[in-house]
Formats: sequence, structure tokens, C-alpha cells
Amino acid sequence: MAVPARKTSKAKKRMRRAHQNHAKPEISFDESIGEYRHSHRVSLNGYYKGKKVAKKRGENKMEIIYPPLVEQSIQYYTQGNEQKTVNKAEMYRSMVEKGILTENGLPTDYALENGWVKDFYEDEHLSFEDFLEIYPVFKNYDPKFFHIIDGFWEIPISLKEELIQEIFENKFDYDEVIQIKEYLAER
Repeated sequence: MAVPARKTSKAKKRMRRAHQNHAKPEISFDESIGEYRHSHRVSLNGYYKGKKVAKKRGENKMEIIYPPLVEQSIQYYTQGNEQKTVNKAEMYRSMVEKGILTENGLPTDYALENGWVKDFYEDEHLSFEDFLEIYPVFKNYDPKFFHIIDGFWEIPISLKEELIQEIFENKFDYDEVIQIKEYLAER
């Protein structure tokens, strides 16, 4: 093993370590939030350049995304009466207990057989009559609007925009809105 010939003096050692000093922290006053903070860092309250970018500790609450069937059930339940409030967790739990949903949020065979939940799955190359069985709302429209593209029935963009506009104008009942939304979600 190599051994130094002479002991390193204090002066040499200190000169070598001269650049290893700790820099003062760059702290500046942020006028937008009215507090001091490190430069180029998020403040203790979660602000950066005057905008809230992070939550404080303890504010982090897990946001649960419920299955679409739970969201639709709540929408159906509160329809017409805005004063009704329903807890999504309770709705989900009751739907699982009654056998309408699985734990994963998918409809059970029991719910599909009883017609409580409708399956909007369409196979490729359906006949127009089979397509209308899945989406009966389109029986009111002229069949010339519908064309098979890549094996699926499609409508022109102008009709899609018209449907969306009519949904916002509340021209459809609840079931028709669900059918149109399911149809447009696939396209």
C-alpha cells in the first residue's frame, strides 16, 4: 500500500479543503404569498411563483374513482330532485351487496339478465337491426346517416355534434342520454 513520504501540513490540508465550504442558502421574500422561501423551491405552504402547486401534509386525501355504473346510479337517483344527496361509497357497497356489481365494478350476469344494467357491447359487422337493438334511440333517425366503417356503424360528425347539443338542451330522457353517451364514448 502506498504511504505518503511526509505528513500533510495543516496549511496544505486547509488549502485543499478551501472550496468545500457550505454556501449560504439563497432565501428570498416572495411578495405573492408574503413569506420567505428558498429560491427555485416550493414554499412550505405549497406555493411556487404565486401558484398553489402542492398540498400540505394532512391535505392529501385519496380520491376514489368509482365505476361508471355507480356514477350513473347516483345521477339517476338524484334526477329531478337536486336536494337528494347520496354517498358514492354507500351506493357502491349496496350495489355489490345486491349482486348488481362485482367488486371490480363490472355488472354481474344477474343484473344483465334482469335488465337492470344494459351492456352496450357491439360486435363487428352487425346488421342495422341488431345495432338498433343495442341503441334504440337511433330508431328516430334516418338510416341514410349510418354507414359501416371498419365493421362498425358510424354517423357523420355533424350528427354527433347535433346529438351533443341536444343532450345539453335536455331533449332526451335519461335512458336515451346513456345510450348516446355510450355510443359516442366508443368513437
